[in-house]
Amino acid sequence: MLLPPRAPLIRNSALGTGVPHENYTPASHINDADFVTETAGTIASSGPNPTLVLGIAEHDSNANWGGQAPPPAAQNIQNVLGASNVGLGGLVSPSPAQTIVATLGPNIGVEMSLTPTTGWITGGAQQANLGTLVGLAVDATTGYYIADPTASHLIGRIFAKPFAPNGPFGGGSGFAGDLGARVLVEFLPAALQATQGE
Repeated sequence: MLLPPRAPLIRNSALGTGVPHENYTPASHINDADFVTETAGTIASSGPNPTLVLGIAEHDSNANWGGQAPPPAAQNIQNVLGASNVGLGGLVSPSPAQTIVATLGPNIGVEMSLTPTTGWITGGAQQANLGTLVGLAVDATTGYYIADPTASHLIGRIFAKPFAPNGPFGGGSGFAGDLGARVLVEFLPAALQATQGE
């Protein structure tokens, strides 16, 4: 059975600590849930098959409070986070142009879909299992980042399956033989541009 891809989700650290969030200025437009890389203090979407990753964008880079006229002027996505929340608790960017990134580090898992041609345990051209090394691909239809064991840059490892007992197919996690099943990926230290809390 082929499961549709879904956006990556960061899970809390296995150590029980929260996932760190940092604010960065985008060099170009970034979609919500894009993997990003950092260059000279700015971030950009990593694109498929990156060698390094910083983290995952927590919102569309246009969803900030920059450049907005006060109501009742017409509003758009730029007003999603709201200027009144700036600087409160670190989850809202202190700058109108910044994007919040959940940075990756040791023991931080990312729930991801496998590629549509990869089967969980059995099936598919390149099957995946616990311990399988993966890189990143981008689904052509949805734009979601997906785990790809055939990538030339293998930067993460499948360490578990998400626990999702409700809904069809165990909440979408997938059974043996399912293509595009959900898996939990931990990124290799050599592929990370930041460590937890940096």
